[in-house]
Amino acid sequence: MLHGLFNFDGLHKEWIDNWIAALTYGLQSEDVIWIESNDFFRDVRGTMDKVCTHFKIPNIKSLAWADYNVKVAVPKRQPHQLNLEPPTGVSDYCAKDGIIDTDKALGLLPVQLAVEVVRQNHPQLNKFIS
Repeated sequence: MLHGLFNFDGLHKEWIDNWIAALTYGLQSEDVIWIESNDFFRDVRGTMDKVCTHFKIPNIKSLAWADYNVKVAVPKRQPHQLNLEPPTGVSDYCAKDGIIDTDKALGLLPVQLAVEVVRQNHPQLNKFIS
């Protein structure tokens, strides 16, 4: 779909194609809740309560994970399992550190190209990009 368009290929093409497919699938699904990542980072408790209410599950009691950079638990293209041990000790990270600065993000060429591709070829998804 995007091959050669804006010189947008390789891994970036795969990412954007997967993002478009996920959003399109979500738009066709009835049991989906849309949450902006920045809204989550700004208000972890409120967002998690909203998710629990939507899916009719008990509210999460401990949000200790919000004070840790959980990306360190995610394998980076390595064949090893997630580290799901609860965090301990004091962290120098908080959820608000994850807020994405739109102006900075749009200053990156791959992001600019992805946004342009979506705006031109998938106008139904424009509401999902800043």
